Amino acid sequence: MLNPPLSLLSVQLLDSIVDYTAKLSAWWKQVASLALADRAFTARCRTHLFKELIILDSRQTDEEWDATIERKWRVLDDKPPLSRHILYIEIGICIPDRAQVLVDDRFRKISKILNDFPNSGRHLRFGMVAGQRDLPDPRGFIESISLLAPTLTKIQLVGWANLPVEVFLGCPNLKVITLQDVVPAKDAVVTPGNYSSPPKIERLEYNVSHMFIEALLRPPNLTTGPTFDWTSLRVLKVSPHEHNDMVHVQPILNATSETLEKLLFLFLSINKKQLPLKNLVNLEATKKLRAISIRVIINCKTKNTSVLHDLHDVLGTIPQNNIVKTIALELMVYGKQPFKVCLDQDWDGLCREVVRISASKPLDFHLYTCAEPDSFDEAPGSARLYQRLEEKILSAFSDQLHIAFHPLNNISLWQPS
Repeated sequence: MLNPPLSLLSVQLLDSIVDYTAKLSAWWKQVASLALADRAFTARCRTHLFKELIILDSRQTDEEWDATIERKWRVLDDKPPLSRHILYIEIGICIPDRAQVLVDDRFRKISKILNDFPNSGRHLRFGMVAGQRDLPDPRGFIESISLLAPTLTKIQLVGWANLPVEVFLGCPNLKVITLQDVVPAKDAVVTPGNYSSPPKIERLEYNVSHMFIEALLRPPNLTTGPTFDWTSLRVLKVSPHEHNDMVHVQPILNATSETLEKLLFLFLSINKKQLPLKNLVNLEATKKLRAISIRVIINCKTKNTSVLHDLHDVLGTIPQNNIVKTIALELMVYGKQPFKVCLDQDWDGLCREVVRISASKPLDFHLYTCAEPDSFDEAPGSARLYQRLEEKILSAFSDQLHIAFHPLNNISLWQPS
């Protein structure tokens, strides 16, 4: 039991002490020490110490890999109630054959323990540490996921080819899906009798995964039924610089016109050239759209001054009668100072479109700008660029008091307020 003066502290203050300690650097060791200080701290500390279950293949020997799985299982098998604290499960694979960990008896026992001690929702990340490989046992993968399915609310799949599109069936509480560099299996791997209704997904994020999205968008098979339910999607995140991914955005917008609230064109890309979006995105039917964020690339070497013109053509498809409250641009500028191509973009046209969309209602316009000069030897001129862009936008919004402009750049980001 706590002794004075700790015994005089409120429950809320004891919780705050643990939560604060968990935010410190090297927090794990400090929280573990706090857990041993007094039994009153122990239960509180467990929520942080056991919130993650990570099985990471760091190219160790087969014996070391086996010992890792054994150790994780032994801890939970010895004290199953600890599993109720686990919110995040990560399985990272370097050697493809080790993806078979999902069908390992010990992992299946772990999954059963997790299922026996559910919590408010778990996040599973299963993927290759680098590159893309064939999933060695699609059927076994689905069977293993089904053991965890009742407790999963988020799933992230990375770097897998031969991934069955039926993976989300039987996950009734799944709300968030992230797909990174995945390719679908050619054939169904679940018999029709094992199909369940697809979960109602609220957030979908995909990057370099166009073939998988294409498979999800296909009309449902009359025998097996749909593999994906689009009727509850509220948030869509995709890279605006991956053409193959962007091709499928409009069909998704059409399928979610009554529900989509946030559209995030934000995934990073190795490309340094802006992809024209005018012929790929039409927002006319998005009745509930509240926020749109777009990552924009302006490469001064290309001398393309129509990047923002294309962008305000896309925004121009938003109907006058809308409920948009937030427009955000993440602007990446490449080239040499004074970044003339960036300054020569149609900023006035963009601002006019923002004003039109606002329709005299309150609206937040965010601009985050990052300029990367060609050479570290030259004076970057970034600060002057940021200043001139902000002056342009402030001037355009000078008589639009209902529009709140929020500028940020990679200089002001690190300056204390």
